[in-house]
Amino acid sequence: MEAKGWQVRRLKYVASMNDNVLAETTDPDHEMQYIDISNVDSLGHISEATTYKFDKAPSRARRVVKHGDVIISTVRTYLQAIAAIEDPPENLIVSTGFAVVRPREYVLVPGFCKYALREPRFLDEVEARSTGVSYPSIASSELADIELQLPPLPTQRRIADYLDAETQRIDELIAAKRSMLALLEKKRAALVSQAVTKGLSPKAKMKDSGLEWLGEIPEHWGVRKLKHLCRHLETGSTPARQYMEDPDAAEFHWYTPGDFGEELRLGASRRRIPVDAVEKGEVRIFPPCAVLVVSIGATLGRVGLTDREASANQQINALHGWDDVEPEYVLNVLSGGSEMLKSHSVASTLAILNQDKLGSIRIPFPPLSEQQAINAFCAQVESSIKPIESEIDNSITLLVSRRSALITAAVTGQVGVADQAISKSGRNSGALIGSTPTG
Repeated sequence: MEAKGWQVRRLKYVASMNDNVLAETTDPDHEMQYIDISNVDSLGHISEATTYKFDKAPSRARRVVKHGDVIISTVRTYLQAIAAIEDPPENLIVSTGFAVVRPREYVLVPGFCKYALREPRFLDEVEARSTGVSYPSIASSELADIELQLPPLPTQRRIADYLDAETQRIDELIAAKRSMLALLEKKRAALVSQAVTKGLSPKAKMKDSGLEWLGEIPEHWGVRKLKHLCRHLETGSTPARQYMEDPDAAEFHWYTPGDFGEELRLGASRRRIPVDAVEKGEVRIFPPCAVLVVSIGATLGRVGLTDREASANQQINALHGWDDVEPEYVLNVLSGGSEMLKSHSVASTLAILNQDKLGSIRIPFPPLSEQQAINAFCAQVESSIKPIESEIDNSITLLVSRRSALITAAVTGQVGVADQAISKSGRNSGALIGSTPTG
């Protein structure tokens, strides 16, 4: 429902789009600051730009922006990469994957525009007009045709000031909570690393391990290569396409690097393969308790443990067939050693941790009873930290939801922001402030 005194206008009538681009005749040595879609998060924050000379920059580094513009991703629209350009350097350039919206200030205040383009109904319309399944995109002409609700200019300014103050306060709370999560992760990593490399007894006599990354280990421990800890070290494989097209017939989990996250015990894979693929030798199946290691790409070094028979693609190596080794101990050692794993990868255009390199990695090797005790300690660390992380994650989710609801209410006229005074400190005296979560 349209608020009193507000108008509904299509974006193309209140803003121009993609006004300026860098010419192909630009000096090859011209230095630019470049923002890609990955530099913009879902809250509209822009991370540090990348510096390029024109002749070395990506071909999509072409759109010129200025203060007051709003950039909105027209590809992978589900990311909601939308951000305001404020006091940019003169050489700032953004990807052609963005539409650069330039408000006509006689009808649309830039500060209001950056919030109006985040309003759920606008975003829903963007999604509805996007084409493509795995890589949805929207044409700039379609984006320009979407309607906005616009109040008079003075009201737009008051709404923008109000939302600037309130979203900043919420964003600061979110940032503080994310810092807490980072500290908890560091604490977990430090406790696990200490346990798997130094043991649980502070009185144990130590010796030099002979490995720079490892340093000293308990005197009665050994050091072994990974290939000597298991009977099998294999690389995954990908079956023919015909075996990937019938999800109802799929019975075996088929892991790819995208299935690896913070959880060390792997959950369900995103894709599965049928029995026929296994019977015809199209793909390898690893037994329960296999330790899987991502061997290539951005997530190289990520590890996970399966609790079921499962398969994996060729970007993943699997260690399995254990004798006097607890697979969870190997998992705990490798989980904190992604940098160590990367250092063993084959140097090439794309780093690869092949079977030979992975198998040659040497790790500390305590007696079986100590491995079990260390695993129990690591599980206790996890069980003590996980509930705290979950509580913080939930509070962040609530804050993000509150932020979105606040923007929606303000830019659609559901609250009387225009009638509320904003103090010099930027804090609003209205009832909305009191209801903003702070926990």
